[in-house]
Amino acid sequence: FRLKQLEARFERAGRYVGEALPPNAVVFTSWESGSVRFYSGRRTVVWDVLDPAWLDRAIAYVRMRGLEPYLLFERWEEPLFRRRFAGSPLGGLDWPPAAEIASQVRIYRPDDRERYLSGTQAPTAYAR
Repeated sequence: FRLKQLEARFERAGRYVGEALPPNAVVFTSWESGSVRFYSGRRTVVWDVLDPAWLDRAIAYVRMRGLEPYLLFERWEEPLFRRRFAGSPLGGLDWPPAAEIASQVRIYRPDDRERYLSGTQAPTAYAR
């Protein structure tokens, strides 16, 4: 009977992306890729098929095209991302997320990393 509540995270995350992220957002995600595209209409990049050496290049390419990159994970995906992209500064996810949805999904803004490391912390938004 909890399945509906558990699976609602897909809709919640997709709708949050559509409402809170800018129209030029590109979301690097895996498990949530379909729901993000469906509920938000935002572009997605599936990170778990991206070559481990290409994360930084992919982020740079997105920025060069005038788009804003975001990273979206279910909590259980974060350790997998960290292992896959251990050679990238962004791969460590060593800064607070920009948003947390239903305590299950987190969104990171790569631009927040440098700010955080220099002592400026952006607040995390919490959505149910």
